[in-house]
Amino acid sequence: MLLASFTMATAQVTELLDLPLTVSDGELIIQANLYTFTFSGSEKYLVKESISTSESSITGKIEVSKDGDSYDIHYRFDRSGKDSKERLVIHGNDCTLYNHSRLTKDANLFGTNKPLRDLIFLMGPSIIYRLAGQATVWSSASYYENIGIREKGVTTTLHRTLKINAYFKDKYDIESGVHNPTRIEFSGYEPFSKPPGEKVFLDIILQQFNPTSQLGDLKYKVQPSPGIGCPRYLAERKSIPGLLPKYVHFIMYENIQGSTKIQTFSEITASEKNFLMRLKTTLLGVKTEVIFDNGLGIVVTLKEGEFCRITFGDRNAPGHSVYGFKLENIFFVHEDYRYMYIGKTNLASIIMALMLIDAEIFNEDRFGLHVDAWESVQFNVHFEGNKVDKLVVTQYFIESPENAIFYSHLLVRTMISIYDSYSSKKSYVLVKRITRDYMNFQTVETEYELYDYFTLKDCKYLISGRKVTLNFELVCEDPNDKDCIKVADKQFNQFREKFKNQIILYEPVSPLRIEDIQYRSSDSKIEFDVTFLDKPNLDEIVKPTTMLVSSETFKYAKIFTTKNERDCLDKLGQFHASFVVGIYRPSDSLCAYLLKLDLLQEDTESGLSCNVYNFPLRNFRRIKHELPLDELQNAFLKDLNRKFEFWDSESYTFDVTQKGPDSLVIPYYYEFKENSKIRNDDKNTLVVPGIAQFSDCLRVCRNSEQLDCNYFSFCLDSDSVDCRVSSLTDSNFTNTSPYEEHDTKCEIFAMNPLRFYSKAPNRKFKNQISTSIETSLTSCAQMCLHSKDCLSFEYCGYDCSFNSLYTDSSTEYNENCFIYYPKVPHEYRNTGNKIVNEVLYTEMNLNLDQCASLCHGWSDGDTECKSFNYCPKSKSKSVCSLTKYSVGSGGTNGTEGGHCSNYELINQSNGKHNEQSSETEVIKISGSGAFGIIVMLLFVGSLLGFSSPIVYQKIKRKFDVTQMSESFAWERQVDQTFQATN
Repeated sequence: MLLASFTMATAQVTELLDLPLTVSDGELIIQANLYTFTFSGSEKYLVKESISTSESSITGKIEVSKDGDSYDIHYRFDRSGKDSKERLVIHGNDCTLYNHSRLTKDANLFGTNKPLRDLIFLMGPSIIYRLAGQATVWSSASYYENIGIREKGVTTTLHRTLKINAYFKDKYDIESGVHNPTRIEFSGYEPFSKPPGEKVFLDIILQQFNPTSQLGDLKYKVQPSPGIGCPRYLAERKSIPGLLPKYVHFIMYENIQGSTKIQTFSEITASEKNFLMRLKTTLLGVKTEVIFDNGLGIVVTLKEGEFCRITFGDRNAPGHSVYGFKLENIFFVHEDYRYMYIGKTNLASIIMALMLIDAEIFNEDRFGLHVDAWESVQFNVHFEGNKVDKLVVTQYFIESPENAIFYSHLLVRTMISIYDSYSSKKSYVLVKRITRDYMNFQTVETEYELYDYFTLKDCKYLISGRKVTLNFELVCEDPNDKDCIKVADKQFNQFREKFKNQIILYEPVSPLRIEDIQYRSSDSKIEFDVTFLDKPNLDEIVKPTTMLVSSETFKYAKIFTTKNERDCLDKLGQFHASFVVGIYRPSDSLCAYLLKLDLLQEDTESGLSCNVYNFPLRNFRRIKHELPLDELQNAFLKDLNRKFEFWDSESYTFDVTQKGPDSLVIPYYYEFKENSKIRNDDKNTLVVPGIAQFSDCLRVCRNSEQLDCNYFSFCLDSDSVDCRVSSLTDSNFTNTSPYEEHDTKCEIFAMNPLRFYSKAPNRKFKNQISTSIETSLTSCAQMCLHSKDCLSFEYCGYDCSFNSLYTDSSTEYNENCFIYYPKVPHEYRNTGNKIVNEVLYTEMNLNLDQCASLCHGWSDGDTECKSFNYCPKSKSKSVCSLTKYSVGSGGTNGTEGGHCSNYELINQSNGKHNEQSSETEVIKISGSGAFGIIVMLLFVGSLLGFSSPIVYQKIKRKFDVTQMSESFAWERQVDQTFQATN
């Protein structure tokens, strides 16, 4: 029987792999039995193929099994169905990428070389759709007797060496084609094989198709099994999400399955900037808590009763690698891992679901997670101090656009699979699997919030009770120029952090010894009071091991003579070389060091007795140079040729040329419409005279007192410049707006109302007080800005609604919503750590911007908020307390706030918004790139009993037209003066 719809020149098909896979969008499952026939008998195999088809790709998994042995075969084609001629073949714990040659000749599945059988395995039962979609010439064949039922057959021949018969229960018709055969028989061989060929029968048992409207989870199940480690994956290339912050806090459940099963619960706080990590672990009911100071190279174990123990750190510490301490190492996302994207998969885990429920990310009934998976495979590497034959690290992420830890994603699980090679079978055996589930990821605005985590103050018996407070004063170069202090006040937390990292920690002082840094400012100066704890006795951890060292060792050592062992250690502490082993030989006072540990050789028969010191982190010099209290003051006074720059992250400048506006600057304005200008009506729109360039027009719109400028147009030709500013809103501009006119030399720009707001992501008000309308985000912000009743607004998708003041207690988590509240921190100044006792209202879990916004909008009759006390979060939630008093007001009762600070309203006016106080300052300094500040350091030795001031008499102002900053410079000057007082 010849079917015209399947007629095609057979010469176009040179092999079975040339036949494209033609299937509809949706999910398809085919189950079959495959039989092979040889002179010695027949063999039966079970075959199941799962196919997921989308608009862009066809992804499939073929499972083949026989007598307890099995293979998983994975493929991925583009939507045309053209075979990629690549397969990932997983057998046990081994994954191999098969190319065309191995697909057709050397697959050797089940340990035997049967090219035709293996090719059918590697193509799967879906080969029936290839045969139907390509219509080679089919003709009638003899009937096939199946359990007493005669089935109709058709036959064809490919490239003269391979005969194919297809059989059907019903008659063979044009609509069903060979899509629904009961059996396909293959006899012969492919062109890349050799005669005599093989005989293979494929019996189709079941076909189940789900269209796109009824899709299940099959698209996740066809991905390769994670944790095995393939040389390459067939999914599209996608980079693993990058880690964003330098500080992080999270909780981790770890499950280790190996020779024994271990489960731990850990709370981790880490700072990459200061190389610190605090790890609190519960194992079998026993709690341990340690602090890793990776900069100093020590580990502090915290014990109950204020007892602490110090030991040397090593390279196996969490987060540590040959590159030092990095947050990426904690999560194994360092670039050396070279992750490959596996695809989307379904991570079904009750513990993960419960974790995410606690984090308010998913509903209670969501027990399966659809995740993106990446995998890294390494061979013959060291992991946690042990040699590993094969290391596979699998990372599972869910999409989270507003996540602050990883870029647009949230890390939910890391799975680490460790394999030993099995040489007798040339394969790998899984010896250990470590699963880490993460929850409650948090970051901090500044490191000041981590002081309670990273301190030695609780180690009563490790350090003495001695401490010293040094006072630093920063004075502006020009006493009449207060911009530098205003910038520091606006971002005082970031400024304090920068000061600590650039100035304090420039000296060899462990950040664990900084008990507190208090900031305060006035109209003329900024002050820091820095309190340092005493230095712990680090000499106690420098203990030798006595061993008989071979003479060969000293051939590789740097050798010098010393007086005694103490002298040897003192000299070793002066070397800049990063040595790992120090040696003292008592017999002749020889002192030496080695750069590599494996150069140290023991000789129990003829070696000489030596005291050997091991420094795994090569940190002996750093430990020897840790400054004691009585040397701190002189150390800061000794070398002052350093520069301290602070960049105002909220300042923007404009690079303007005579050709017109520069590139789009966000968030202040954006391009609205080309080839148009605003029509002048002398009511809503004004023509501004005397404008020379784009930046002048923009400045007028931003600072206009005559109207509330929302839009401006700028026109430029060879003869003139036209600038028009307007109070029109979004609703005035339609496709046929009477408020604009066509002009090819012009462009209309919109001022971005979002510049007045800060965003609280994934939050929604519990109670709605206004009806939502459908509009754009900028229109929503503009309407709120011009409404007296709108104190904040909520935006969910395209739904906009107004609401009252933002607080944590009045809102709840929502994946699709955001709340915008007024951005007003620039209207407050930090008055120091003396806080007001009498408060109006207290709210928990707000950041500094949110607390300032709450105070700014607060009104209770005639009572307004004039200042607020703010305690940043550390081990507990942050606290925001509003008060009607100011610290400087007469009769105000105040007290020392510790790590809490008070902020008072600068202009004592709670208007709707005050752009002048923030943006006008930027305009005033837009021509200068940096402000220099004369630094006067007044060190007060509270326990040492002396102080010395230093004054810098000269400093230069710097300029940078492309970016604005405030620069606080510490420089030695030629004409500096020095004065000491006792």
